[in-house]
Amino acid sequence: MSKNLKQIHDNILEKPNKFPNSYSAAYSMIKPYLLKQDKYRVCANDCKFMEEKMMVPCNLCGGTNVKNFQKISLKEQVERVYGTPSLAKIVQATHLIRLDDILTDIHDTEDWSSWFSANGLCAGDNRGLVFGLCTDGMDPFAHHNCKAYSMWPVVLCLYNLQKEFRMSLSYLFLWGIVSPKPRGKEPNMDIYMELLVDELLQLSEYPLFDSYQNAPFTLKVRLLRFILDFPGISNVFHMIGNNGFRACHRITLVGT
Repeated sequence: MSKNLKQIHDNILEKPNKFPNSYSAAYSMIKPYLLKQDKYRVCANDCKFMEEKMMVPCNLCGGTNVKNFQKISLKEQVERVYGTPSLAKIVQATHLIRLDDILTDIHDTEDWSSWFSANGLCAGDNRGLVFGLCTDGMDPFAHHNCKAYSMWPVVLCLYNLQKEFRMSLSYLFLWGIVSPKPRGKEPNMDIYMELLVDELLQLSEYPLFDSYQNAPFTLKVRLLRFILDFPGISNVFHMIGNNGFRACHRITLVGT
């Protein structure tokens, strides 16, 4: 990349110019605008998060390997949405665009209206956020004929947005990418889902400033839907497949 940037800087653009001539120069330019990443040390078998100074082996599985996990702070992503007037306006626009008696999207349902009613989840405030969670295993090295490698990106979509661009890449929230267990095996998602749930709970009743309405408010958050295939259901809910412990999410009886 540095070679390509230097070629653009030296041979294509007129001189003098402020175009970065290396990767490090380009990174230093955009670094102030990047979102914070939280870093964790994790048991390689996904048993638990390890303390920074804790030495292996893991006291749950006895394993001697650790791996790193990085996630992008969901709180900062939400703060950026409400800190940008144009984005804050788009998030709240779903309550302004509605066709009577025509069901075209989740925004036209009775459930959606009840969540934002005076006695609902958001207590009449249309600035509450409703998320959907998407995750699935993928192998970025499949075309290199390497051994199986199953990494799991965890992505949140925002149902407050219009359906036309709700799933567009620019409007998705990348929370983190879970690396596989040793030998490329798919990870155990339990501890990562617990971490995500904790962050969603912290966002509930979280004080924010709405740059569109120019007023402070208390955020309400709801996780509405999971978008998963069968391996995803197996890994996240443990209901089917190799990781299945339960027959149904409503049944509390757990098998072995």
